[in-house]
Amino acid sequence: MLDLLDQTDNDDCVFCATTTVQKRSVLDVDSDDEDDDGDVPDTIGYMTSCYHIVCTKHLKKLKQQWKESMLPDGHVQCQICEDRNKPRAFELKRSEYREYQEERERIRKDPK
Repeated sequence: MLDLLDQTDNDDCVFCATTTVQKRSVLDVDSDDEDDDGDVPDTIGYMTSCYHIVCTKHLKKLKQQWKESMLPDGHVQCQICEDRNKPRAFELKRSEYREYQEERERIRKDPK
């Protein structure tokens, strides 16, 4: 799903897209993302059950929204698309996405 969102330019953090002038993909590496040694963390963000992307900087904000909008049955209503779902965030890792791309390329070169 992350690949599809990337191909359609919808892989931006939902909070960054509304608070910054320039939208930035969670897949793009920024100098702010690097640690003291220049390494980039493996976690690039999180995906909600309704396929919205949240960067690592805004995970707390997302969880706070979920806490405030919790329904009696344990679900939340998404404040972006108004879908009802479980308050879960799937961790997106740079290494797993890279492995997916490499495997897809391998299959493309040798479909058998």
